[in-house]
Amino acid sequence: MAEKRLLVIAPIGLEGRDLRDEIESRAGGDAAEVRLVFPAVTQSKVKAVMGDIDDAIGDAQDRLDESTDGLRSDRISVSAKVGDTDPMIAAEDELGQFAADEVLIVTHPEREADWFEEDLFERIAERVEPPVTHVELRGGGDGLVETEHSSPGLSRDEPGDEEVELSENLPPFSKRDLLGIIVAIVG
Repeated sequence: MAEKRLLVIAPIGLEGRDLRDEIESRAGGDAAEVRLVFPAVTQSKVKAVMGDIDDAIGDAQDRLDESTDGLRSDRISVSAKVGDTDPMIAAEDELGQFAADEVLIVTHPEREADWFEEDLFERIAERVEPPVTHVELRGGGDGLVETEHSSPGLSRDEPGDEEVELSENLPPFSKRDLLGIIVAIVG
């Protein structure tokens, strides 16, 4: 059987062994190729908007180093990197380079979620083609538990409900992207 290809978006720190167990169960005993992305999330929306991300990049690199060590095994090959400050953009960027069979999102439990984790599963599931699975850290950081799973989503060629297609020669834009373009042009 072919190797399972998983894109893991982890905007929070996690134990590599916990993630390895989750991936091995998803691969069903077969080999898995994992692309692990740690978005450089900031402590506040203001810092993210202002581009104050230097500390966030360092923190993401530290989380990446700690988690990657415990993840590798005989059946799991891993490549890892720091991604965009917005976990959704980090997922979209990486899917352009890595043809994943599934996207796995790791977050805190809802009651402990940070601002960047709010509706993250829904936002990513609406905008990407592979199925998306949401897993949360269990209370006390003791392993992972699946909370939500989506079926395959949009084709990259189809605009979503929140997207605008300006031309067949351009990709669909979100309303937020269009606003950013207008602000950049007008100044």
